[in-house]
Amino acid sequence: PSVGRANTVSARAGVEQIWTPTHDLTIKGKLEYDRTALAISSNFVVNNSVLSTIASPQVDDKVKGAVAVQKTFGRMFAGVSFEAAATGYHAFQTSTGWVAQSYRNSRVETATVRIGGWVTPAIYAFGEASGNARDYTNSNYASKGYRAIAGLGSDRISLFRGEIYAGFQQQFYQNYTLGTASSPVLGGQVYWYPTRWITLRAAVDQTFTDSNLPTVGNPGGYPSKVTAARLSAVFKPSKDFTATWRGSYEHATYLSTTRRDDGWRTGVEAAYQITSNVELLGAYEFSKVFSTDPFGGYTRNSVSLGMKYRY
Repeated sequence: PSVGRANTVSARAGVEQIWTPTHDLTIKGKLEYDRTALAISSNFVVNNSVLSTIASPQVDDKVKGAVAVQKTFGRMFAGVSFEAAATGYHAFQTSTGWVAQSYRNSRVETATVRIGGWVTPAIYAFGEASGNARDYTNSNYASKGYRAIAGLGSDRISLFRGEIYAGFQQQFYQNYTLGTASSPVLGGQVYWYPTRWITLRAAVDQTFTDSNLPTVGNPGGYPSKVTAARLSAVFKPSKDFTATWRGSYEHATYLSTTRRDDGWRTGVEAAYQITSNVELLGAYEFSKVFSTDPFGGYTRNSVSLGMKYRY
């Protein structure tokens, strides 16, 4: 059995509300459900200490909600937000039997505070602190952590806007093998608007991931620290049609193991709005991952078709 080729169905439904009771106060709320199914990773997994071939797509259900409040005070601004997500994984089939994934079921909460002010008419300075709690059915994956950054940004300088920042992050894992993971944070994002139809974006960030599937190079399914660089271009020649290109590079360092991954991804997406409520979607993505794990690398081609309905 193999899942080298598979047809899957994914779905998303949600509601979002933006409320501006005064010109200097904005409140946002969002609730979303995602059901994701895809042929995963390298097609190999360790099942009961045996290297096995994955024979069915992995399916997960996620419910997430977020609330954010932003207030301006003259040249100063402040914002607070809270996000919560609960994810449940379905069992999948392998060459050595079914693999239960309930141990990876998780609940993640993140709270963020952001404060800043305009230092010139075009540039603002900001500081941001966030804390997270990650709880799993298997407590070995549970952790708590924080991230603190400071930086500079601009809403618009000529045809550009964006932010650059630096800081520090730590994640405290309940599993003594993982202990405490610490890392500096360097990142930012820049938008360029060369014409009114085209938007280009470049972004770099560093984060800690949640748990992973057990593999030969990462038998404990431990999380990783990921440094990601992303590029995208959005072309919107009319109000009804949008085309997007995306490309990214990710370097993953798995905690308490020697596994290292380098992943490259690129893809295109087209969206056509046939009515004020209905939008047709089509996308293609190519992924290539090189890994020090002999069974961790893979190549994936993905084609998706969909429809979005807004009410």
